[in-house]
This record gives sequence, C-alpha cells and structure tokens, in this order.
Amino acid sequence: MLQIDVYSSRAVIRSQEPLTVGMVGAKAHIHFAEPWQTLMKTVVFRQGEVTRDVLGVTSEAEIPWEVLQQPGLPVQIGICGMNADGT
Repeated sequence: MLQIDVYSSRAVIRSQEPLTVGMVGAKAHIHFAEPWQTLMKTVVFRQGEVTRDVLGVTSEAEIPWEVLQQPGLPVQIGICGMNADGT
C-alpha cells in the first residue's frame, strides 16, 4: 500500500509498492496532520493526460484504474482541501 503523510504544504511518501498496468483496487493510505484534519479533502491522481479526482477522502483513497493504463508513465498525486465555507 502507498502511504503518504501530509503536513501543511508538504507531502511525504512513507512507503510505496509497485503499481502495474491494469491494477484495480490499489489503495493510498494518507495521514493528514493539522490543519488538514478539518478540511474536506480531494485527492487528484494523474497519469499523462488522464486525471481522476477522489472526493471526500478521510484516510484512504482507491487509486483509479484509469490512471494505471500507460506502462512506464508515472502516476502523479495531488491533494486539495476546502473549508466548510468553500475557502
């Protein structure tokens, strides 16, 4: 399982496993430190031109199979957070 710790504006990969083309059900476990804990979180996965959002993440996100289709192309991960008032 991919494990990521998120602090303020920095994310650190703590452990990772190989992701293969066509893999379904792979998970990313994400630990959110303050101030992330109170935010509504979206994890964005991207491979090449394909981008998929996973909304409402608390501590784990399933990696969309659509971003695991191009051999040799890296998967990029981004995280967005929003307060209840939309900021």
